[in-house]
This record gives sequence, structure tokens and C-alpha cells, in this order.
Amino acid sequence: MQTQQQQLPNTTTPTPTQISGSAAPKPARSGGAKERAQRIFAAICEWNQQHPQDTWAMTVGLLEETFGINRKAAKEFISANQNLIEEHHAQIGVDNQRGHNRGKDAAALKAFVQQFPA
Repeated sequence: MQTQQQQLPNTTTPTPTQISGSAAPKPARSGGAKERAQRIFAAICEWNQQHPQDTWAMTVGLLEETFGINRKAAKEFISANQNLIEEHHAQIGVDNQRGHNRGKDAAALKAFVQQFPA
């Protein structure tokens, strides 16, 4: 008596329908995050003028954690605009950039920034 082995589908190799997209990685958008960071900075400057008792310092952490800017782009933006940012911080009285935003709720700032055109 002969037994037939059941043929099971091969689940170790994905079939073409299981692979999404092409094999080549998508190129990063050139400058998209930095352009967003620039718009966010302009909006934060406006916020700081309108809310002198509730100012925000422009930091890598604020861009990354509150506005979802990728860390590398946030660092590059801050570095490229360091003089302008320092000048703004001096105008609004930021003494300690690292601790200035600590403990603040960014919800109102985020809503304010979203009103500005993309």
C-alpha cells in the first residue's frame, strides 16, 4: 500500500503578491522635513510674539517629539539656523534652551502651528 504525501505550500519564500513595492528603497524626499521645520519655526516665532508669558524655545526635541520631524533633519535645521534661533531666543528671554520647554503642554502650540499653511 502506497501513501501519498500531501504537498504543502512553501511558506518560507514570499510570493510576488506578498512583497509590497519594488525591491529598490524609496529615495528620501529632499528637504521636505527641513522645509516643514522652517514653517514650524516661523509659526513658533509668531506664537512667542503673541504669548510672551508662554514662550517656546526652538529645539531638536521640540521638532522631533512634538512635530514629528526626523531627528537628523531637525539637527541639521537647528545647526543651519543656529544664529537666527539664538537671536530669537535672546528676544524672548530664553536663558536655558534645554530646560525652557520642560513640563509644558504643547497641545495649544501644535494647534496654533497647524493653522499655518503647509
